Amino acid sequence: MLPGMKKALLAPICSAFVIPGLGQVVNGHLKKAAPILGALFILFVIGTVKFYIMMSAAMDKAKTFPPDVGAFVESLKTEDPTALWVLGSAFLALWLYAVMDAAVWGARLEASEKGNPA
Repeated sequence: MLPGMKKALLAPICSAFVIPGLGQVVNGHLKKAAPILGALFILFVIGTVKFYIMMSAAMDKAKTFPPDVGAFVESLKTEDPTALWVLGSAFLALWLYAVMDAAVWGARLEASEKGNPA
């Protein structure tokens, strides 16, 4: 841990701005961090692949290379973004959980180190 940095502050900052799940690592909860990191990685990869497929399909429908912007936008409107919304919402929910969990457990661990029950 960084000298002088409190776990109650460092853990949620790591989860919020560096990598969601890293705050759990800072707090020493590796069994909790592994599934969070794994789930976020899988959601990110699936979302990226779905986004690529949508863009590729829209470019194919535009039928020009480079695609005409107007034709590309019209063909993109026909694509269903529901899967991206679901993946993005799941990613956001897991990210918020990681930040809140890191903050709560960081405060509890800090209090227990000082001898105060949390």
